[in-house]
Amino acid sequence: MLKLERIEIHNFKSFKDCSIDFSDFNVVVGRNASGKTNLVELFKLLKMIYVERQEFPFLDWWGYDNVVWMGEVLEGPITTVKFFFELMGYKFSFESAFTGVGGKFDILKEELNIYGYLKIERKGQWIRCTLDENFLDKNWEMVRNIKGLNSDPINQCIKKGKDFFKAQEVKVSNEDIGKQDLTYLRSGHSGSFSYHGDLVLTRVSYDSKEQQKIFTFEPKITHEVKRVTKEGKDKYDQETEPLSRYLCEEIARFFSQIVILKGINYSFIREPSKPRKEHVILEDGRNVINVLYTLFLKNNNKLPDRLKQILSYIFNDTTLLFDLTQDGRILMRLFEKYASGRQLELAAPGISDGFYKVLTILTAIESEPSLLMIDELENSLHAEALELLVDELESSHFMTIITTHSPVVVDIVGPEDLILVSKGDEGSIFERTKNPEKIREELTKAKITLSERWLYGKL
Repeated sequence: MLKLERIEIHNFKSFKDCSIDFSDFNVVVGRNASGKTNLVELFKLLKMIYVERQEFPFLDWWGYDNVVWMGEVLEGPITTVKFFFELMGYKFSFESAFTGVGGKFDILKEELNIYGYLKIERKGQWIRCTLDENFLDKNWEMVRNIKGLNSDPINQCIKKGKDFFKAQEVKVSNEDIGKQDLTYLRSGHSGSFSYHGDLVLTRVSYDSKEQQKIFTFEPKITHEVKRVTKEGKDKYDQETEPLSRYLCEEIARFFSQIVILKGINYSFIREPSKPRKEHVILEDGRNVINVLYTLFLKNNNKLPDRLKQILSYIFNDTTLLFDLTQDGRILMRLFEKYASGRQLELAAPGISDGFYKVLTILTAIESEPSLLMIDELENSLHAEALELLVDELESSHFMTIITTHSPVVVDIVGPEDLILVSKGDEGSIFERTKNPEKIREELTKAKITLSERWLYGKL
């Protein structure tokens, strides 16, 4: 599974030049206005750019000048975000540089760098592919001696020699430049592939008329692909493709499956909604019933076992069912059981915000996101519910980032989970706690909690 290890941010809100190291489970703590929520909003902006494909993604902030560091749009700033990933032993990064100066959104640069192999960069209308010199030297003799490619244009490039493959650059026409983003690098271009041992020789066309081509070679990757048969059953096939294309697909999937929970809209959730097949919960949770109902139908008209068990533990003797109203909308029905054996149905206005908050988080967990971000986890939740939810998030196989002000949450997690954020003259600074085992020993010796050390001491 794709693992995000680090992110570097330049010129976004309180992030002048900021870097953050991540683990699988991350709890971001700090004072008000230190930059915790800005991290959440950065991922929100990237979803607007790469998933929703909004023409001007800065409208939620009333313009680009409210997004950049110190609002310095007059100097023509550029916002840059660089992700460092690991997958199947490969280390690689994806960098995106964009601007919104003058009310026009533009992605100025994108770069996929697979360390030790190759780098693909789009800057303006130019696309450049550079092979790592050690990788090129190590594999050149094998590539040069490949037989049977006389009819393939790649063979003509091989005859030009090793230097031809070091770096190639093509200019994309104006009519295609709008397509030149991550999604386009992933699947929008045409390509022909020839596999030889562990390598794949690639001819890629970067414009609609197939006149601008890059010829290169790189490792091949074989992976499992899930498909759904006509009978609705899952089928798994093996698929082989160039490493760079596969990684672009994984990065695109990572962005598309990010779930952000911030400012839950309880009033909207309480209203019955028209059934739609949805898999990703919206930021305010308004579609959580639809996502849960999709999981309910997929699970043979049953709630997922884990979700059902945790709900029943936090909210004793409750039963959750679904029904359809006369006009075809989904109606969630909640029943409480009393000692007498009698069950009482709670009308939607009588269901607590805490129940909807827990339901939304558990549904997000069941939807298997690539990254789950929860802003201020503690809101509307009792300490016992927080502990159970943290346990579930820590044991999940996806990455989680939580922001919190709560000493209760800090005491539930371990010092190794904390990312401390502070804000100075040069913007927000994120630091993971150092020497967690030493911190545990000091807490035991001083007979204080982790939250007391955080609030009144120094981590």
